Amino acid sequence: MKIKKLKITLQGPLWSVSHFEIEGVDVLNLWKEDSAKGEGSVTVSDFDVSSDNILDIFIRVGAPNGSSYNVVLAGQTATPSKKIDYTEEGLVVKKSGRLNILLSKNIDDII
Repeated sequence: MKIKKLKITLQGPLWSVSHFEIEGVDVLNLWKEDSAKGEGSVTVSDFDVSSDNILDIFIRVGAPNGSSYNVVLAGQTATPSKKIDYTEEGLVVKKSGRLNILLSKNIDDII
């Protein structure tokens, strides 16, 4: 499936984001942070989801221990045109001030 536009927003306290990958493609250079809102995001356009129809997102965050996060997906598929709207809540740093977030969702479950 082709994604026309997708914005991935990470909400929560951000010390540093050291890795951001969508479908195995490094997109850290697209990271935009809004420290006033306590969030950052990456927006991509016109890309294909793998043939298994699973959207894979990996984020590595440095953050205060005990912090919780929301990962918000918003966008649109290309054809057929459907709205992408999904939030995953409650990702919590357990130790070491580091958190690896792996979000792996079937496209049909988030549209």
